[in-house]
Amino acid sequence: MNEISGLHISGANSTGTQFGNGIANLGGPIVDFNINNNEFTSYQNAVFLQNAFGDGSSLHLPSNLIYNNTATGTANVSQNGFEIVNTTPGTLDVTIKGNTSNNNTGDGFLVEAAATGTVIHATFTNNTASQNGATGIHVEATGGTLDVDSFTGNTVTNNAGNGVWIDAQEGAGGGTINVQKFTGNTITNNGTEPVGPIGSDPDGLLISAQGPTAVVNAAIGSLAGLPNIISNNGATGIGGAGIHVFVDLGGVINGSIVNNTINDNVSFGINIDAKNGTIGTIGASPTMAGAVPFVINSNSLNGNGDAGIFARLQNSSEVGLQIINNSVLGSTNGPNALAAGEGIHLRTEGTSFLWDADI
Repeated sequence: MNEISGLHISGANSTGTQFGNGIANLGGPIVDFNINNNEFTSYQNAVFLQNAFGDGSSLHLPSNLIYNNTATGTANVSQNGFEIVNTTPGTLDVTIKGNTSNNNTGDGFLVEAAATGTVIHATFTNNTASQNGATGIHVEATGGTLDVDSFTGNTVTNNAGNGVWIDAQEGAGGGTINVQKFTGNTITNNGTEPVGPIGSDPDGLLISAQGPTAVVNAAIGSLAGLPNIISNNGATGIGGAGIHVFVDLGGVINGSIVNNTINDNVSFGINIDAKNGTIGTIGASPTMAGAVPFVINSNSLNGNGDAGIFARLQNSSEVGLQIINNSVLGSTNGPNALAAGEGIHLRTEGTSFLWDADI
């Protein structure tokens, strides 16, 4: 039975001079697991599962479980807190709930569908990620499909990289990430590193699709749910947005940003950043039948640097936006040279096409 519960697990040897993982299955795949109520210290990775599959049914669980664990990293030793990476085809259902992951050099939490045929259904509830050197909570698809079925009540603060990164990469041609029920989270004071992974300062929430088959479908917030608090992210004098939506190398992002409180971020409250890709679904000419713009609705944005809502289209990018019912107040002149404290700033460059700007 793959249950580990109620232990203090150290990755250090008896003299404290060598360090390994707290829990890992480096020798092969694992089917069904329940890791709960453990304390991890002095590790390289607190939990490192590779090719973890199953739905928890053999353990009489509704899904596999990482629950109520604490991972406290050690400087210059610990890489990631809780990590699941699947590189061979198969399906995993996992609930990650009530865990704390602090002081790691890398990510607090990392879940990755890393190859074609890998499918992960993940739920994140009431976790805390803080003081990590990279991203607080990082979900990544580099060939597979990752469904974030719910992301609620998480607290992500004071991470040097992005607070939360929804990351469809160009590896293996890019993967697909679907995000639902992203509500009631607190994402604050992240992104203090001067340069992030996509060439700008890290952000509170980064949503990126990079690659010709990289796709993200993300519903961030809901009119019926608790708002996300996404504030005070970025490095002073350098940059970093509350929410950054980024496409490059032909990537595609669809979805919405609805009912969020986005205040006092260094450079942009919401940054729609199409370097070379598609945001929203363009319709068929000549009537644009079937068009579905990216929706920014009923958000409160106050005191953000450069602009409350900023959109930049470069190269041959195609973007459609519906910006409605938002409160945008008190923007200031921040570090970005392209904006100077506007409420809403839209710009097109090259042969890009802003096919809908419904404001």
